[in-house]
Amino acid sequence: MRLIRLFIFWFLAFVTSYGINILMVLVWSALGNNNFILLVGMMNAPIVYLLFGWLYFRPGFAIKFSARIKSTIIWIVLDFVGGMLILELFSGLDYTNMFSPISFLIETTNLLALLLAGYLSLQLTPHSATTLPQSSVPPRQGQA
Repeated sequence: MRLIRLFIFWFLAFVTSYGINILMVLVWSALGNNNFILLVGMMNAPIVYLLFGWLYFRPGFAIKFSARIKSTIIWIVLDFVGGMLILELFSGLDYTNMFSPISFLIETTNLLALLLAGYLSLQLTPHSATTLPQSSVPPRQGQA
């Protein structure tokens, strides 16, 4: 696991997600509080995290599934820290607001999206019907 690569992918996903959320809120308020736009805004983060997670976990990086789980946990911790910084610096709210039930629900969906991305990017070895296990015992006479 390369921490710099993980941080770069997390940062790109985090900035993209927040940028889209800001645009969705502007469109939502301009179009008279349309619920469909609110739904799209809420589904933004898991979709963005699924895309960036798949790009991060693509073959050659974090080969073992356990490394993918560790990377996902670090990603979510960075997400909490980034959310706290956004709340504190830009919104003027207390950082403890990040520990609300809705925050945990959002981060849980992001966690599931990252785990799905890690699973989708696994290179599974295809099992062929023509490949049979080979025995190390030589064949008996009359069996060849």
